[in-house]
Amino acid sequence: MWNESPELLNVSQFNPFSTGERRNKTMKRKMSLTLLALLFTAFVAAFPAKSLPADSMWITPSNLVFDTNVNPIGTKFNVTVWLNVTNTNSWQFYLVYNKAHLSALRGDYTGNFKSQWSSDLATDSVAFSIGDHNATHGYVLHGEVLKASRERTAAGSLTWIEFEIIQAPPTGGALSSELRLDVIGLFNSFAMDKDFNPITLTYGKATYTYSAPWTPPPAADLSVNPRSISNRSLTPSNNFQVSVNIEHATGVAFFNFKLNFNSSIIKAQQVIFGGFFPPPITPTIEINNVTGYVRVSATLDPSAPSRNGSGTLATIEFHVEGNGSTTLSLTDVQIKDKQSRVLPVNVYDGFFTNTALLGDLNNDGKVDISDVAMASAAFGSFPGHPRWNPAADIDKDGFVNIFDIALVCQNFGRY
Repeated sequence: MWNESPELLNVSQFNPFSTGERRNKTMKRKMSLTLLALLFTAFVAAFPAKSLPADSMWITPSNLVFDTNVNPIGTKFNVTVWLNVTNTNSWQFYLVYNKAHLSALRGDYTGNFKSQWSSDLATDSVAFSIGDHNATHGYVLHGEVLKASRERTAAGSLTWIEFEIIQAPPTGGALSSELRLDVIGLFNSFAMDKDFNPITLTYGKATYTYSAPWTPPPAADLSVNPRSISNRSLTPSNNFQVSVNIEHATGVAFFNFKLNFNSSIIKAQQVIFGGFFPPPITPTIEINNVTGYVRVSATLDPSAPSRNGSGTLATIEFHVEGNGSTTLSLTDVQIKDKQSRVLPVNVYDGFFTNTALLGDLNNDGKVDISDVAMASAAFGSFPGHPRWNPAADIDKDGFVNIFDIALVCQNFGRY
């Protein structure tokens, strides 16, 4: 195909015995080799790195991936149909696509009034055609015939096609469809030799995906209320209640949580389903007083709107079994929207004690300014911190923060 002779620019017109002309001849030869290298590079770049086997027809790019953040409705893009075939005189492709997702706008041969595949051979060209394959799909049709019953064995591009994106995906979802060359309809894709014998082809397809990334709402808050119970009158055989509340929620259609406790100190008596989800709802409730946990989950009726705002998910009644302290820790917390997407949530645990005077950090039987000073000195500390004081971590969350300071101040003056 390529003339590899250094005489590419025809240096025979120069006198080989002239020094100046020999210099010109050398320069011309270098220019020829450089031009040949550039042309070869362009030739290689014109073909995809990974084509199908011989006697094949395919589409590039094969993966058409778009994102609504970058590619709005109305975005246009091109695909190219290629052919790699042995001893053929003519070709036709029939490309079928989802017309709900895309609209075919225009197209033409990749060469100058003919395909690059046909190279320098004369051709009979046909008009580029767009139509309806059926109610859901459209088609693009194009073809070419070599004149004088010629045949060609080569790989090359045939036609470029411009598409426009016309349908948006759902938020957080995607639309996906295929551009295919092997669908039989009113027409079909094929190649033939000069005697009109069909050549069996392998067909490649392209996959189109248009996604709409989802931006989650601000995080909701899930907490035990009250956050801390310190009551020495809650001796064994007494009952008390805590609720698990949600605040600042957006689009909630499902929730699940597990409330853990020390079953040697307290045991769960019953769970009362809260009003954040309206009836009729049948929650899943599990009480395990051996391990020490309560699990509650619920899903909105599909016809009910998603829930926003604040409310009670469940109220748990506990029976006091012994004297001591226990955290009321929330684990396995998950909230989801109607599309089953996990929503962000902040979790705040609770605390129960019936032995200590809450805020009495130095155990002198009263809460006074010395306890406030001890808590303030440990503010911002955690295990391993030089100012860490475990007595100041009243809610036992591993960190002395403003909540611990507030608890000391709230009980100031008690004895």
